[in-house]
Amino acid sequence: MGKKAKHLKEHQWKKGESGNPNGRPKKEFALNDHIRSFANLEGEDKKTMLEKVVETVYGEALAGNMTAVSFLADRILGKPQQSVSLKEESTEPIKIIDIGNDDAVED
Repeated sequence: MGKKAKHLKEHQWKKGESGNPNGRPKKEFALNDHIRSFANLEGEDKKTMLEKVVETVYGEALAGNMTAVSFLADRILGKPQQSVSLKEESTEPIKIIDIGNDDAVED
């Protein structure tokens, strides 16, 4: 063990000793898990809550609600890729601005 690490030796785990004796902490309320379990609940008509929501969104889309149309298209087809174009190559020097001084400095 190197010189620098000797002072850490007393803080290292002993052989056979766990660094986390109580294990991973229990999860608090997880919204995703709650929504998922709620979505799978069946109503009196034997349809799950998720099926009812999907039917409602489709109904809204068919009625002309463009937000619903966009929502369905994003989930079915995937969101369209967006490209970012950068400015053409420039021969101008990069300007560096000193925050303490408002004058621009050119390199």
